[in-house]
Amino acid sequence: MVLLRNLFIAFILIATTSCGQSKEEEADARMVSAENLLTRGQCDEALSKMTSFPARPDDARYVKLLASAYACKAGYTTTSFFTELENTNLGTGADLLSIFTTFTQAQTNTGPLDRDYIYMFKAINTLLFSGTVSTAENPAAAFRAQDFTTEKADEINSFLLFLSFVELGKYFYHYGTTDSTGVKGGAGAAVCMHSYANIANINVVLGAGASGSCTAAGQAGHADLNDGGDIHLERACQGIVLFNNFKDVLLNLTFSSSAIDLSDLIDDINTAFAALLTDVSDSSIAEVRSVSLCEANFATNNNDLQIYFAYIFEILHSR
Repeated sequence: MVLLRNLFIAFILIATTSCGQSKEEEADARMVSAENLLTRGQCDEALSKMTSFPARPDDARYVKLLASAYACKAGYTTTSFFTELENTNLGTGADLLSIFTTFTQAQTNTGPLDRDYIYMFKAINTLLFSGTVSTAENPAAAFRAQDFTTEKADEINSFLLFLSFVELGKYFYHYGTTDSTGVKGGAGAAVCMHSYANIANINVVLGAGASGSCTAAGQAGHADLNDGGDIHLERACQGIVLFNNFKDVLLNLTFSSSAIDLSDLIDDINTAFAALLTDVSDSSIAEVRSVSLCEANFATNNNDLQIYFAYIFEILHSR
């Protein structure tokens, strides 16, 4: 009887161990398959493969592959992106968002329901909410540094930066009524992103000659950002969160000595944020990096959303 019991226990242990190994091997096999599918540009098949087994947010390989599958669905190709990036000067902040809108992949955006825009946001969120970060907190480069090795965290952050270039370009190409050369207001009647209320020092900021076509509160803004006179909460938060995460990665990613000197760009961004923080009532708007948190925190504070857009976006999209 004792022998039978011991044999039964041994069988259970072996079966349990085998099942664990089998699941690990199965996940690995599916990720290898997804890699091959992505190489061939089979986006739907790769995404299906990556969502066919339990999520592994603490596995950097899984995180990058799932984000790659979503980005593939969004029409993103690394080759095309880097071809354009090599010919792009990111030296100063005044033209930064205008430059992003000139990327070919940015100019496919047709609006907030554009499928490519939505899939790219999914790709970015996959990278942001990796490791132990939950959707109830602000993601940050510092958390990724804790959850992954330095090498893996840098890989995730680099990929996040590249996808952010494209998604920010999509965002400002549409909401900036931007033409093919990156000129805000060049593709329609709206000269500002939003028709701002005359709050804080918005008129002073917009009237200083550094915000392109948008020179005063009350000027025509994009209809898709208008919500009964207020700026649309969800869509405004998407832009704010995209840019705050971009800034977070930019300030925390280590660039090689051969990379472009981004010091002027970072200085311009910091200057814009310093001005912002003097006039908003809730300084957390400069650091919120989750759309759900942004919506929760600023649902009744539309003024700060408008101030952010005027002080940051109108200034950095000034072509």
